[in-house]
Amino acid sequence: MSTVREAIEEMIEESYLAGLSAEEIRRDFSRFIDTCRAVVHGHVRDRATATGLVEGLAREKASMLLAGRPRATRTGGAVPGPRATGSEPAEGFAEEAARRKRLVLRTIGEFDPRLVELIEERRFGGGVDASRPRARRWADRRQSWRRYQLPLLRLGYVAAVLLIILLVYLGHGQRP
Repeated sequence: MSTVREAIEEMIEESYLAGLSAEEIRRDFSRFIDTCRAVVHGHVRDRATATGLVEGLAREKASMLLAGRPRATRTGGAVPGPRATGSEPAEGFAEEAARRKRLVLRTIGEFDPRLVELIEERRFGGGVDASRPRARRWADRRQSWRRYQLPLLRLGYVAAVLLIILLVYLGHGQRP
């Protein structure tokens, strides 16, 4: 099910990128990587993990920015790269950019799926919470409750024990 969803999202991304020039695709990918980096810096507390994710993002950004650029030959002339450059549409380049975006999101999702939601929220403008199904929001509330559940249960146990002690004390005071 998730692979079908990922394939659909990749096709949507690819169809959006197909209408852009190679330079616009590079800028879009650069913005995407910068958004991912900002979310990782803001929400990952483990420094080693954050550093690893950020380095991977930097590699992806560099490889995507270099893709499609003209390559120099041994004679000094420029040979066009495998991808289109300039302002003409670049379908192959758009496909590669969409595939790399999904790969980056999948890699980040393996670490923490919540980060992917935050990235999508930043990319598309905050509509994630409003569009989430009611059951999902209920699950979030239930997860929030679990944080307080154990301390409240302990407090209830202590109150029950104190009430029992009080009743025993009052019961002994009633006898002649």
